[in-house]
Amino acid sequence: MVCLTKKEDMNRKKNFKKRWSKQDFICKGKPLGVSIPAPEAFEKGLRMWKKQVKESGVIQELKDKREYVKPSAKRRKQKADAIRKQQYRTAIENRYWDKHCWSVLTKDMTSGPTLPTSLQ
Repeated sequence: MVCLTKKEDMNRKKNFKKRWSKQDFICKGKPLGVSIPAPEAFEKGLRMWKKQVKESGVIQELKDKREYVKPSAKRRKQKADAIRKQQYRTAIENRYWDKHCWSVLTKDMTSGPTLPTSLQ
């Protein structure tokens, strides 16, 4: 077992790197700004800034404004996206219902399972 003096123990603790939290990088008054608390924290600050810019949508907005898109083309794209999403949801529902086997036994055998009113 190695015993360290008080001075050696203090020097040993100094070698640890500080863990930077999100609060250390916040730049008050600037929503798309990052303050760098120390030179060694530059890379983490740059990552946080990139994330802020991506989440704000500034870059995507600039890319969208590179060319003019007619309103009819926008509507057509929205409609195509809605159709694609609906087809995807329907495919998932069909896969779910195909996995389940439903059987209902009644006395007179005249009625079977019915769809809920929300699905009719």
